[in-house]
Amino acid sequence: MAKTETKFLSKILPSDVGGKPRTVQYVFGNGARLELGLDHIPAATLEELTLHGLSQKGGDAASGFSKDRDFAGAYGAVSSVLENLRNGVWTSRSGTSTSDLVTAIARILKIDEDAAQAKVDAATEEQMLVIRKNPQIVEVVRKLQADRAKEAAKGAPKLDDLMKSIGL
Repeated sequence: MAKTETKFLSKILPSDVGGKPRTVQYVFGNGARLELGLDHIPAATLEELTLHGLSQKGGDAASGFSKDRDFAGAYGAVSSVLENLRNGVWTSRSGTSTSDLVTAIARILKIDEDAAQAKVDAATEEQMLVIRKNPQIVEVVRKLQADRAKEAAKGAPKLDDLMKSIGL
């Protein structure tokens, strides 16, 4: 019988089942729990936390493009995230590599993205490694990335203009 591994850490946000308003809960695999509510953080620290989160959100959007040094794709992904945030949209199913994974699972299993996200949330780190390496997943994620890069390239500067602007 296969051994099931408990998830090392679960983070429960206000929008999750069991979430508390303006609070993040950390539940460890051994049952230990920690939580912190926004009302218990000094204003200056809250601002730093917000800026750090904004920095991470943009960085996460660009991370899937770094291996291939795809600056146009990264620019498009970060631009999309910033535009979404300006419009009050926190999540977008087409932005980050995790979202690509959720979208791939949904398409392959023919389920909605919320159901796919629930599967990702329930998976252990070891299970996630297996899922990410699945050839069907790899194929769909690469197509999603290629489609996004193609879209980002439409708004990117022409290569010859870029080369001239950097002195080459």
